[in-house]
Amino acid sequence: MTADIGGFRQAIDEIVTALDRVPENPARALPQLIDDQPAAIAVLSAHPAGYGAAVSGLCAEAAAFVPNDRSSASDLASLIRVLLLHQIDVMWWGDQPEYENSGAVLDAADLVDLDELRARERLGFRYRRQPATVTSRAIRAVQRRLPLLSGPPGAGLRYSRARPEIVALLNLIADEYRMKCRVGSKAARGGVWMNSAARSVSHQEHLRRLGYSAMRPSAHCSGYAVDIAVEWLRPTGGDEIVKRILIDRRDRGEINVIDEGPAWHVCPAPASMPSLRAYYDLQMEG
Repeated sequence: MTADIGGFRQAIDEIVTALDRVPENPARALPQLIDDQPAAIAVLSAHPAGYGAAVSGLCAEAAAFVPNDRSSASDLASLIRVLLLHQIDVMWWGDQPEYENSGAVLDAADLVDLDELRARERLGFRYRRQPATVTSRAIRAVQRRLPLLSGPPGAGLRYSRARPEIVALLNLIADEYRMKCRVGSKAARGGVWMNSAARSVSHQEHLRRLGYSAMRPSAHCSGYAVDIAVEWLRPTGGDEIVKRILIDRRDRGEINVIDEGPAWHVCPAPASMPSLRAYYDLQMEG
């Protein structure tokens, strides 16, 4: 069965709307609502563990959901939307090996060092590392008073490593953002910030325990996903520019996009990878 991504997104809208009409225990209605949507069946059938396991996993997540400040979902309906959109990532990359621990991320030959690329001025986007010392934490506290200079809220990257194709995608998005911003505007000074890229399975599980919407299997854990800060640009209007860029790329079939509130989750489609790699290689010459 061939998956219709556009049809799947429409099916998600219908499923979420129907859930809002279920007065009690809406999670129990989820399997039937999914079964009524052929486009949803096609996507979930691509789960590495099969359709039944995919639906069971969704129901388990829904039944265990407790709203909290760290979750990207404010209620059950928004959680179901995030979980279902996440299945596009799983369909594309769910069969790929994951990085089990920090050592696997740091030693992975298919990831590149962002710090090195930044030192060579090869990155058009920005990010920051997690502070590791008392001094760096104190500096970070001061920087938070200057948000457009210090970047969005958050701890920063645990691992400053990413796939070359992710670097290329972020550079393309950052270039387009600069082109769409008025010269000298505050939005232009804010720029495109990456919140998270490759993660280990152990770190993903740590995030889950803290209450974040950290799914499994995750394209982050195989290096095929990135989170882009959006909400912090709202005072300048830059958030709408970033959103439009991402939605346009989504509608062209290049990426999957999930609105997770402060940051938007982005995952490249398999068909986009060759051109992204070629663009990366071109940018890194010299």
